[in-house]
Amino acid sequence: MPLGLIANEFATNSLKHAFGEKSGTITLNLEVEASTLSLTLGDDGRGLPNDGEQDGTRHGGTGLRLMEGMAQQIGARLHRSEVKRGRMLVVELVQ
Repeated sequence: MPLGLIANEFATNSLKHAFGEKSGTITLNLEVEASTLSLTLGDDGRGLPNDGEQDGTRHGGTGLRLMEGMAQQIGARLHRSEVKRGRMLVVELVQ
C-alpha cells in the first residue's frame, strides 16, 4: 500500500508544481531484480531551481516528508535526483 501512496504523492506534486500551464509527462516504472524491487517515478517538468536549493535551503515540503515516512514504514530507501529535464525519485526495497 505505501508504494501506491508514494506514487500518488509524486504524481500529485508533479501536477501541482512541475508543469505550470504547460503539458508534461509523468513516468512510473516498477522493476524486480533478484531480491530488489525498484519503483522509479519521474516527470519532465521544470525541476527545482539551483539544483534543488533556494536561498541555501534544500527543497523538501510536506509531500516529500510524507513519501520519506511511507518509505521508512516498509524499510525502503528513497533516492531523489534532478535529471536533464524534471525530477526523478527511486524507491528501492530490498527483500
